[in-house]
Amino acid sequence: TPTSKEDVENKLCVALAGRVAEQKKAGHTSGMDAGASQDLDDATRMAWNAIAVWGMDEEMGAISLEALASASKSIEGWLFDLAQQRIQILMKRAYARTEEIVSGHWSEIEIVAGALMKNKKLSADDLLRLIPKLIR
Repeated sequence: TPTSKEDVENKLCVALAGRVAEQKKAGHTSGMDAGASQDLDDATRMAWNAIAVWGMDEEMGAISLEALASASKSIEGWLFDLAQQRIQILMKRAYARTEEIVSGHWSEIEIVAGALMKNKKLSADDLLRLIPKLIR
């Protein structure tokens, strides 16, 4: 479980990185496939928890919609609508940041991806051998 808003944002970027890299490689529209759908599900759940359960959003404040839904037996209302809007904002911000990170490290990503395509998996030793190529 992430311990801070910064931790959530970093983990969202990690979860979105595969999808962003696919889109960069294949183009924005043709790069959309189901390959990273589990990562997208996980990122969306984490964003929901951060905003609606852990109280990590300034606008939502320290409120748990999970507790509210349990107490009121309802999962609707303006707070739930606001939470969905805040999740969308958080996800878009994380996606944009991930695009910047992926673009800034694209040559390194291609080196690792090439090694993965060739070997199907990489060990710690394989990664150590790649480091000189990655830090040029």
